[in-house]
Amino acid sequence: LKEQNKLHLFDWIVYHHYTHNPDQGYEGVVKARELVRSYAPAMKLWQGESGTQSEWCPAGALCKYPWTELRQAKWNARRMLCDVGHGIESSVFTISDVSYHKDFISRYGLLKTNPDNSIIRVKTAYYAVQNVVTLVNDALERVPDYGLTVAGTDKPLTWFAFRDKKSGLDVVTLWDGAEIPSNASEINTVQVTIKNGRFKSPVWVDLVTGNVYAIPPEQVAANGEAIVFKDVPVYDAPAAITDRSLLDFV
Repeated sequence: LKEQNKLHLFDWIVYHHYTHNPDQGYEGVVKARELVRSYAPAMKLWQGESGTQSEWCPAGALCKYPWTELRQAKWNARRMLCDVGHGIESSVFTISDVSYHKDFISRYGLLKTNPDNSIIRVKTAYYAVQNVVTLVNDALERVPDYGLTVAGTDKPLTWFAFRDKKSGLDVVTLWDGAEIPSNASEINTVQVTIKNGRFKSPVWVDLVTGNVYAIPPEQVAANGEAIVFKDVPVYDAPAAITDRSLLDFV
C-alpha cells in the first residue's frame, strides 16, 4: 500500500486477540502497532474479534477448557478494559451463540441460543459488557500517566485510569489479572493511593454484577496531595472506584 501511495484509503488495521488470560498478550499488540506506524503513522489498531465460551466446547478458539458463564463474564470485562486501557478500539465476539457445525454450538455469545439460532436467554456476560460500556465510554479520556500505587498484595494488579471530560472527576478500574478468570470470587483487600485524585463522593462498583457500594468515610484519608483508599476489595474481575455523580443507578 505504501509503495503504491494508497495508505490514505485505510484508517484501521483489524486483528484478533485470543489468550486464556485476557490481560496477557499485549506485548505482541504493542509490537504490531509499532510495525503499522512505521509504514502508516496515522493508521490505528482495532481488536476486531475476541471472546471466550461460556461452557466447555470441543472446538473453536480457547476451546476444551472448563469455561463457565461467570468466567466468560470476567474474561470479556477484563479484555475490553485492557483494550481501552491500551488505547485500542475493542469488539466482543459475539452478541449471540453461533452454530458453525451441526454437532455442537459455539458458545461465545452474550445470548444463549438454540440450534436454530433462536434466543434462549441472556448470559451473565451480557450484563458485564453492559456495565463496562455504561461506565467506560466516550465520556471519558484515558489518563496514561496516573499517579496510582497499590499496597497490601504481592500480585501485579491490573489497573487503568480515566477522567470524565465534563466534570474532571476520575474513574479507576482495578482487578487481579494474574491468572485465567476463575469460577469463584475470592476477595482480598488492598490500599490504593492516588496522587492528585479527583473524587467528590467516591464509590466502588463491581463491573460484573453492576452493584454499587458506598466507600465509608473512615476508609478514605488525605495524605498531602494524595488520597488514600483503605480496604479496597479486589478479585479477578474488574471493579472501579469512581464518583457517585457519574453514575445513574437504582
